[in-house]
Amino acid sequence: MNLITSLKKNWQIFALVLAIFILLLSLRTDKLVVQLGTQSFKLEVASSTEDKAIGLSGRESLGKNEGMIFSSNESEEMCMWMKEMRFNLAIIWVDSKKVSHIEPDISPATYPEPYCHRADHVIEVNVDDLRSSGLKVGDKINLE
Repeated sequence: MNLITSLKKNWQIFALVLAIFILLLSLRTDKLVVQLGTQSFKLEVASSTEDKAIGLSGRESLGKNEGMIFSSNESEEMCMWMKEMRFNLAIIWVDSKKVSHIEPDISPATYPEPYCHRADHVIEVNVDDLRSSGLKVGDKINLE
């Protein structure tokens, strides 16, 4: 059997394998595991400009001890808002590996109000997960 005949017979298998590969690539996101207070959190890294603009907008929820991290190359005024959010968030500003500010419970109803503080990282997590972590302003955060 030549190559063309073989491909014609097995095109469905090839198409399925290709579709699975493309799906896995599209689901791939960079994750960072970070200790916040007494708990470990799996944070999705918002790395591109588009990821940072969208953030957690439009999602129905976050899993337990999951969140998103936004990073800057230097300490600057970092502003967050609740555009198209469907659930409350706790937002944590981290500057030079220390928690510099925490907004413990922000509602989607606050949009378009921005929340701005000086930081080099901002972390968004579930309100209840933050409460149970015991994290407080001044705590050190290892983001390596």
